Amino acid sequence: MAATRGPDPEQVAQELAFDDIDELKERAKPPPIDSAVSLKHYYRTAAQLQLLADSYGLEENYEYQYIYLLRFTTLCVSHLPGHDEYKNPRYTKERKEFRARAMAALADLEALHKVLARAYELAAAADAADAADAAEAEAAGASAGASGAPPAAAPQLTLAQMRARLSIGTSYGTAAAASPVASSAFAASAPAAAAAVVCDEAADAAAAVAAAAAAAAAAAARVYPDAESMSVTDIEPYIPHAKQQEYISKLRQQELEQEAARARIAHQEAELAKLETALAAERERAAAAAAAAAAASAAAASTAAVPARAAPPRAAPASAPAVAPAKAKPKRRKRKEKDVFRNVVVCNSMMGEFLRVAQPNTKRALEFCGILAGVCVSNVLYITTLIIPAQEATTDTVHTTDEESLWEYQMTHDLLTLGWIHTHPTQQCFMSSVDVHTHCAYQSMLPEAIAIVMAPKYRPNYGIFQLTTPRGLKTVQQCRKTGFHPHPSHIKIYDHARHVMVAAKPLQLKVVDLRRGMKGVREWTID
Repeated sequence: MAATRGPDPEQVAQELAFDDIDELKERAKPPPIDSAVSLKHYYRTAAQLQLLADSYGLEENYEYQYIYLLRFTTLCVSHLPGHDEYKNPRYTKERKEFRARAMAALADLEALHKVLARAYELAAAADAADAADAAEAEAAGASAGASGAPPAAAPQLTLAQMRARLSIGTSYGTAAAASPVASSAFAASAPAAAAAVVCDEAADAAAAVAAAAAAAAAAAARVYPDAESMSVTDIEPYIPHAKQQEYISKLRQQELEQEAARARIAHQEAELAKLETALAAERERAAAAAAAAAAASAAAASTAAVPARAAPPRAAPASAPAVAPAKAKPKRRKRKEKDVFRNVVVCNSMMGEFLRVAQPNTKRALEFCGILAGVCVSNVLYITTLIIPAQEATTDTVHTTDEESLWEYQMTHDLLTLGWIHTHPTQQCFMSSVDVHTHCAYQSMLPEAIAIVMAPKYRPNYGIFQLTTPRGLKTVQQCRKTGFHPHPSHIKIYDHARHVMVAAKPLQLKVVDLRRGMKGVREWTID
């Protein structure tokens, strides 16, 4: 059977947002491990990172797929072993599973690294050609000085070092099956097998292979939604109805048309500038020729009375320098914008349904929370599922208690964590210092993650927020305080989310009540 081809570097080079691999590596660094946070939470985060990488791969956004794959493998291989609970027997199953997943991700990562490295080489050549064209257009003899930023620091471990740590005496073919969403296009260009290396956890090898096989079977039974193959009947609980899809597609088409119009205008302006430069040079040559002719006439008039004498031989006119045949230039690339948030679509009726479920807590002046989960389709994030986890609450705080059930449900249904929602039963609509720390964990994992705050006693009774980037997010990430505490007043920590679209009918939403665990799960759908 023929191997599946991976992405074409020349095609990838046409739409790059970053400058080089080092910049991707810098972006991929996960935050430091805090042993005060449950190891279970970090495993859940790792699973979400891998799911995000898969979604970016399906959208053919290979730079961000690389970022999230590298962040996933770095977390699993380099960071998690430093957690105080890492060798706790209660996490044996997760440890084996994620070692197998990380080995599979490394195969994809190595192949993707080669594709992107070649794409950046082609893009750099195209940029150099553009710079040469610009230098020619400026003026004769002008030269553009090359300047480059210092390379970003590399992650703690190289891919080879990660492989050495993860070697479990199994082949790529077995480990690759551990990925919940297979990436055969990349794995096909990776080496066929890895050399078996005996490591400290050799006793876990058989169990790890079994875990990989089980994950492969589960992956084969699931189909991740994509724009080409899905329909409303295929995945009705997870995507909006057709009219909403058409609406989102129309908005995105308008954005594409506007971008194309801007590109056309920029091209026309560049061509006009080149033409004006050429005309100016021609005018200068004509003026110089006229001045030379006038000088010659004046000299002839002043020497008219002098007896004629043999004129010296005239020098041949200077010929124009030979023009070398034009070389084929690299294809001009269309640079993507960095850090452009994808739209997040929220069901209009979700807020009302959440307040209805939260009513018993609201009557007792207790906070209530839910998890916003969904899928990525055509580069748009849809909140398709509202999960009500087991939780404990006070008048001004709330936290989940059964992470295992929440994690199991999301992983079983391939749901991305897109944010969270909670009530302020006695206060107005804002984010407290505790809230921004809670949301920091979501937004550090997914830049588009949102926080919805419901204040049923006030108007407006809800707000959709995000930490400001980069200042607000970095400030909270670096803050080690707990409980209610002030943050620097000169920094705007959070703001209204600008990338959210509130959709009216016919967007469907599934509500999943996990307060009694997976065995007592209740589900219903609202329109």
